[in-house]
Amino acid sequence: MTEPEGTTEREERGCELIPMCPACGHNKICPMCGTDSKIITFWCGECMDENTEKAKSDLKAKMMAMLGNNELLEILSELEHEQWIKWSQSVSEQVLKHSVEETGQQMFMKHQKWLPNWIPYEELDEPIKEFDRIWARKVIEKLKKRIEELK
Repeated sequence: MTEPEGTTEREERGCELIPMCPACGHNKICPMCGTDSKIITFWCGECMDENTEKAKSDLKAKMMAMLGNNELLEILSELEHEQWIKWSQSVSEQVLKHSVEETGQQMFMKHQKWLPNWIPYEELDEPIKEFDRIWARKVIEKLKKRIEELK
């Protein structure tokens, strides 16, 4: 909070600057000298409660709108794909090892199926992108649920 000009003079006179509510104007005049204290603005308790609830409600509405945005779905899908690439590449050596030792052709085929999808998300075919979108939608649904639970 910045002090208004003349604060020193007011303090010398024994004046108090009473915080003022910008919504309703409660307590806006100094009781000692009658000076308007509009420079310092605080919410009174009643307006604070109303504005806090409105701000929370507005924020929740904005967050829910953002979660319904298709652009966010694609961003999360791309991140999911990047995560899958990192995971599948990290286990691919083990998959190939097991394909020889234990399960043979089945694991080898899984590995071969992964290889063409180790490309950037934007280069994937739509049906493959949809696998990533499934998981992105799960994240969005979890976030929506948490936002709805906010008080």
